[in-house]
Amino acid sequence: MVQIDRSWSLFGICIFVVAALIAPFFTHSDYDWVQHTTGELAGQQMPNAWIMRVGYVSLGFGVFFDALQMVVKRRRDYIAFIIFGLCLIGAVAFNQRSIDPKNFFAAPLANWHGFFFVFAGLSLVVGIGMRFFHHLDWRSKTINATVIVIVLATAPLTVLLPQFAGVFERLALIASLAWLACFFHPKRA
Repeated sequence: MVQIDRSWSLFGICIFVVAALIAPFFTHSDYDWVQHTTGELAGQQMPNAWIMRVGYVSLGFGVFFDALQMVVKRRRDYIAFIIFGLCLIGAVAFNQRSIDPKNFFAAPLANWHGFFFVFAGLSLVVGIGMRFFHHLDWRSKTINATVIVIVLATAPLTVLLPQFAGVFERLALIASLAWLACFFHPKRA
């Protein structure tokens, strides 16, 4: 059996980053990256929402497959990342409302999107927290704790300061994606 390390999650991260960078150019003219989140790019009735949906699904599947490989190797500290990947895919399956108030949107779908997205964020924090306790060196603990603080601090800020929701969400995404790219896989001995 061929073992492919890092390829799935890094591939998903790359597709997500490309989608997040190009999707704002092909969406609703009122979209503002400072105010609106990447989840709103994939929202109901949004033009070319498929671009951001592909990004989220790629990231979800990439992390899911890599975490599944680690759990099969008896690394239980990766179970939360399986949940994270599945919740990202679930958040895409139930799309957020459109930023255009004139567009009809299905409220139950938007509510389920919020549930899956919040649960994805919590499972990411739990997964990084499990890795925090798994590592012995202080450098890794400091990096893990910093990412946890950034993700947990930006979540309420997106609600409290909605005019800057896009900025806070992107800050959390940058910290999370950098952590996933650099520290998700264990170092080889």
